Amino acid sequence: MRRLLLIFLLLNVLEIHAQTDSLTVHVKGKPLANLLTDEQKQNVNYLFITGTLADEDYAFLRENNLPKLHELNLRKADIDTIPKKAFYEWGFRYNYLIGNKRYSGGGLIVLPEKLIYISDSVFYDSSMALILTGIFPKRGFGVFEGCYIALNISKDNPYCKIDKNYGNGIFSKDGKILYCSRYNEMPEGLETIEERAFEGGSFDKLVFPKTIKEIKNYAFYDCDLLACDCDNEFYAELVFQTETPPILGEKAFDRGKGNYFNDAILYVSEGCYENYINADEQWKIFKKDRSETSIKPSMTENLHIRRTSIGWQISCESPIRRIQLYNVSGALIDQTLLKGATEHLIPYPVVETPCIMRVLLDDGNEFTVKL
Repeated sequence: MRRLLLIFLLLNVLEIHAQTDSLTVHVKGKPLANLLTDEQKQNVNYLFITGTLADEDYAFLRENNLPKLHELNLRKADIDTIPKKAFYEWGFRYNYLIGNKRYSGGGLIVLPEKLIYISDSVFYDSSMALILTGIFPKRGFGVFEGCYIALNISKDNPYCKIDKNYGNGIFSKDGKILYCSRYNEMPEGLETIEERAFEGGSFDKLVFPKTIKEIKNYAFYDCDLLACDCDNEFYAELVFQTETPPILGEKAFDRGKGNYFNDAILYVSEGCYENYINADEQWKIFKKDRSETSIKPSMTENLHIRRTSIGWQISCESPIRRIQLYNVSGALIDQTLLKGATEHLIPYPVVETPCIMRVLLDDGNEFTVKL
């Protein structure tokens, strides 16, 4: 990515750098379209904007009037709010030649450092890459609905980071705030889920850390809950590991148009269900926690089996050597060698209930349970 020293001259003056494919434009009072010559419109690759942009300027950009534009850099623009539908349905693509062959590439927008709010449907049904240079902005409704957006963080961003271990979710630098994610698990140390953090995601199970303290407004707006067959009924699962229920913002689990997560099961620590449903009316929309199936342990081992949205989760304090599944007639239907693992998931297509599961441990102990 090219970097240019921005030199500020008189207002509304276009500064052309030595390379004609890179332009810096100070926009104020005159339309962006009037500040570019026809030749510049056809050839600019990198456009650096200072000043501000009007509605007509956003329209000019999304109508693909700059066919070779690779990068729209708004980092130093005087923009704290991107207006409603600013880049609506913009398939930000550019054309280029390699030899005699014509190709098309995806464009990049560097967001303003001063940005604090993105209005409704700004990137609706659009396609591009974004670089966040400042704080993670507040969002209106449907900002990223139906879009193909690659959202990244600038290397020098002092406020945010991306965690590749959790689906490239965007967090505060200290990891205590989650701003944006489509991943079903969250790291320990996370305390706050910001507004609309999971908007538009699809989940059959969500696992929250023990450290979670607050879930803000519309955190799960427009999410899809993927069904799992639990006791011949269809549910998704939300798993909370903290005894103290997190504070909920307005319509934290609202999926839009009054459609809440009332077809999901709430899993909480043993004895804590009443804490949750008495803390906020929003907890009462969930189905009651289904207790895990526990096998009576020996004096030294503790084996647990729990039904999840995608299969049976087995965990043990001691290493597991082998898991065998038998049908009710006693015939072996599946066998897994684990080589010392302490956790294993058996997906539902493998398990035909009712069946018998035999778990053999490395130390010679074994458990048998009917599923």
